Amino acid sequence: MPVLFVNPGGPDPKPSISISPAGVIPVGGNVTIRCRRQYQDTRTLLYKHGARNYLNYTDPAGSEAEFPIRTLSREQGGSYRCRYTDRSGNYSEPSDPVEIIV
Repeated sequence: MPVLFVNPGGPDPKPSISISPAGVIPVGGNVTIRCRRQYQDTRTLLYKHGARNYLNYTDPAGSEAEFPIRTLSREQGGSYRCRYTDRSGNYSEPSDPVEIIV
């Protein structure tokens, strides 16, 4: 049975975020952003600093969501965060930022 969560006391715990490979990525290279969260059965949202809304989302079965970026451009460099939401609309705290350097 799916695990749902409700935290009436405030936002849910923030996910962790990482990028692979780390370091400077050349233009045209590939990078994957991974977000790990405490709860399953949630939607994971990916944000880029300066964007008004989330860039992408996924509903992974496990506790890790992957956001691959293929053929990286200079415009895709920058700071990214993720957060998750459950079916009731409760949002987690945003993750700490990671920086994609192109």
